Amino acid sequence: MTPSSDAAREWALLEEKIDPLARAVLAAVEPWDAYRTAMDAAGALTTDELITLPHGGGIYRAWSELSDFFEWEGTPISDAHAALREAAHDWLKRPKEPSDAFIEGWIDGVDDARRFFTRRDGDWWNEPGKPSRTE
Repeated sequence: MTPSSDAAREWALLEEKIDPLARAVLAAVEPWDAYRTAMDAAGALTTDELITLPHGGGIYRAWSELSDFFEWEGTPISDAHAALREAAHDWLKRPKEPSDAFIEGWIDGVDDARRFFTRRDGDWWNEPGKPSRTE
C-alpha cells in the first residue's frame, strides 16, 4: 500500500524539520539546552505546512509537553531531561515509510510520561498524589 500524499509530505517534513532537532536533544549535554531544542521542535510544528498535516497537532502537543516537564516545580530536572531524551531517541526510530501507528504510539509514550509525572509530582493544575483533573 502506498502512503497518501499528505502522509508522504508529512513524513518528509518531519524528517527535514523535526529529526535534526531530536538529534540535537540527544547531543545536548546540558538539560536546559535540550529543553530549548524541544521548544524549537514545538515551534517548528506551528508552521502552516506542518500543523495542518495529519499528525501535526498531536506531535506539537507532545513536544510541548516534553518541555513542560522542565517547568513543573515538582519534577526534578534530571527526570524531565531523561524523559525528553527517551522521547527523542524513540522519535528517531521512525520507520522509513509513513506509519500512523508509529506516530500515535510515540504520542502515547509522551502521554504516559505526562501522566506519571503529574501523578508523582503534580503540575500547574494538580497536586502530587491527588487524582488529576486534566486526565
